[in-house]
Amino acid sequence: MSEPRYLNLGLEARSPQAAYHLLTALVIPRPVAWISSLNPDGGANLAPFSFFNCICADPPLLLVSFARRDGGPKDTVRNLRERPEFVVNLPGRAQAREVFESAAELPYGESELTALGLHTLPSVRVAAPRVAGTHTQLECRVERWLELGNGPVDLLIGRILAAHVREDALDERGRPRPEVLDPLARLGGGLFAGLDEAFKVDHAGT
Repeated sequence: MSEPRYLNLGLEARSPQAAYHLLTALVIPRPVAWISSLNPDGGANLAPFSFFNCICADPPLLLVSFARRDGGPKDTVRNLRERPEFVVNLPGRAQAREVFESAAELPYGESELTALGLHTLPSVRVAAPRVAGTHTQLECRVERWLELGNGPVDLLIGRILAAHVREDALDERGRPRPEVLDPLARLGGGLFAGLDEAFKVDHAGT
């Protein structure tokens, strides 16, 4: 079998928008952080972000990158700078439609939770609500902000204070069961993916 040929796509010669669309279609799949936060008036905001992942276990930290909109911060960033706590809700494949629709721009202060008819659960460590029906909810506090790039982007490092997981998604040893979590992943070009097959690779020599 012959080796595949590779193309040098030259990111440095592309516009920021073209580079974004290329990278988000290549670096896949990406988990979705469905972030709930509170507006200054106490109303709840909900928005999905896929430049997101865990980055440390001691202490438990996660990272979320927020691109700016028309030069200004997104509603979630405005909220978290005012009240530095939030919940990362991890949706399953069954919630793909709500995740997609929650990305639509609403006037600041209008709640996506109300618009989409989503139910909430009270959090334990933070004031922001959890989204009912998601398989996992991570209550977080803002640890650090960084400003990166020419855009720029607002890079958030958050400390996980509490984790809630559906009881039926854990096996008898307390380990998460991916087939029950059925996580939703983000691809490029408006595409999403679910977990269709999981497989294990044995250690070399076994």
